[in-house]
Amino acid sequence: MAIGVRPAASPRPVNFLRPCLLLLLDERPGHGYELSERLTPLAGPAPDTAVVYRALNAMEDEGLVSSRWERSTEGPVRRCHELTPRGRSALADWARQLADLDLLVGGLLELLTARGLLRAA
Repeated sequence: MAIGVRPAASPRPVNFLRPCLLLLLDERPGHGYELSERLTPLAGPAPDTAVVYRALNAMEDEGLVSSRWERSTEGPVRRCHELTPRGRSALADWARQLADLDLLVGGLLELLTARGLLRAA
C-alpha cells in the first residue's frame, strides 16, 4: 500500500447518512429506530441507532427536519420526524451533488476498468 493511502473504514462517503435520511423522510415521517431499519436498502448495514438519532437531531437544529412526540401502540411515546420545506430543498441539493459525483466516479471507474485495475461489473 502506498504511503499516505489507507483503505476507508466504510464504503459510505462522509455525510451519506444525511441524504438517505432526508429521502426516507420525504417518503413518509418516521421515528429513529424505524428509520434505521429502512436505511439498509439505501446505505447497506445501518449505522448504530445513536448515530441516526444524532443526525436527526442535527438536521432538526438546522431546520431540515421537524419532530413531535407521538404515542405508540407498541410501547412508550416516541419522537416522530418529518421533512420540512427546507429539508426538501436540501434533499434536492444533495440529489444534484450526488449526480455530479456519479459522473465523476463513473469516469474514474471506467478508466480503472480499462487499465485492468478493476473488474467490470
